Amino acid sequence: MKKVSIIQSRQSGFNLIELLGVIAVVAFLLIVVLTKIGQANDKATVERERGRVLTIKNAIQDIYGGRSNYQGLNNSVLLAGTSLTTDMRSSTTQIRNAWRDAGFVITPSGGNNTYTITSVGVPDEFCFDLVNAINPGNVEFESLTVNGGAVNNPTDALSRCKSSANTIAWIGRR
Repeated sequence: MKKVSIIQSRQSGFNLIELLGVIAVVAFLLIVVLTKIGQANDKATVERERGRVLTIKNAIQDIYGGRSNYQGLNNSVLLAGTSLTTDMRSSTTQIRNAWRDAGFVITPSGGNNTYTITSVGVPDEFCFDLVNAINPGNVEFESLTVNGGAVNNPTDALSRCKSSANTIAWIGRR
C-alpha cells in the first residue's frame, strides 16, 4: 500500500476579513481628509469675503474721505473707481460676493452720515464665521445686523444666521 501524505499549504495574501479591515481604514482616512479639505475651502471663502468687505470699506474711504457725508454713494460709484478687484466686478452696477453676482449693495445711511455694506445670499454655513471675522467689536465697523437684527456678540450671530440665504449689513462711519 502506498502512503499518502497530506501537505497543508497556506495561500499567501489577505483573507476576506483582513481585506474588509483594510478597506474600512482607508475609507475612514479618506473621510477625514475630505472633511479637512472642505473645512479649508470654507475658511478660504470666509477670508476672501472678509477681504472683499474690507476692500469695499477702503474704497468708500478713498472716495468719500474728504467729503462731509456719503450722499450719492452706491455700487456704481465704487465700480467707477479702481479700488475693486476684477473678481468683485459683476457688471457696471453689481458687486459680486462668493454666492451671487449682485451680492453686495452699498448705500448711504443714517442721513448720509454713515454707509451700509450689505452682503446678500450668504449661506447659513458661512454666515456665523463671516460675521465673527468682521464683527462690530473690532474697529472696522460701527454696527452689524444679520437678517435685520442687531448682532452684538457671537450668541446673537448664532441665533440670527438661520437662513439658507442670509443678509449681513455692516454699518460704517468716518
